[in-house]
Amino acid sequence: MTTPPHIPEDLARTAVETRGAKGEAWISTLPRLIAECEKRWSLDVEEPFANLSRTYAKTGSATLKT
Repeated sequence: MTTPPHIPEDLARTAVETRGAKGEAWISTLPRLIAECEKRWSLDVEEPFANLSRTYAKTGSATLKT
């Protein structure tokens, strides 16, 4: 990943509205967590699915190492 992942506004808003400071902290750490997963599992993560408000899901692919 060369650019930070897009965090949908609805997801960020719902996280803060329902979880307060914990939701805000989760949203702020989400880009780092995604980057760590990409690196750890050699993932090529794409844009998140549309209309996310409670979960974060993306399509992607992995290169299997043999």
